[in-house]
Amino acid sequence: MLQMNDLKNMEFDFLQKFSKNSKIVGIIFILLGLVGIFFPIFMSVTSAIFFGWILLFSGFTAGYLTFNTNKSDWLG
Repeated sequence: MLQMNDLKNMEFDFLQKFSKNSKIVGIIFILLGLVGIFFPIFMSVTSAIFFGWILLFSGFTAGYLTFNTNKSDWLG
């Protein structure tokens, strides 16, 4: 069985392993925020395109999963 000290050590190792990645992601978010402040039109267009692709992808995924489901699940 795992004890509390083992869990704390695992969490600490996990945080140590990904601390560099979290710093890099934080810097990227800060830079994106600054771009959004100084170039709002660019960020608006970029956000619209990004969300459009997300909606398109989710629509295709929903359609694909709809046609691949077992019809007896929803027909009764």
